[in-house]
Amino acid sequence: MINKIKKLLATLENLTAGVKQVRKTAFKKTRPAERLI
Repeated sequence: MINKIKKLLATLENLTAGVKQVRKTAFKKTRPAERLI
């Protein structure tokens, strides 16, 4: 039971880290376009 919870927490952490990374890259991609406007 504890192992399952640990696995869930680990996957959640990975997901949040991935989302943060995606936001960073998306932000970098959108910024140059904003400068052109």
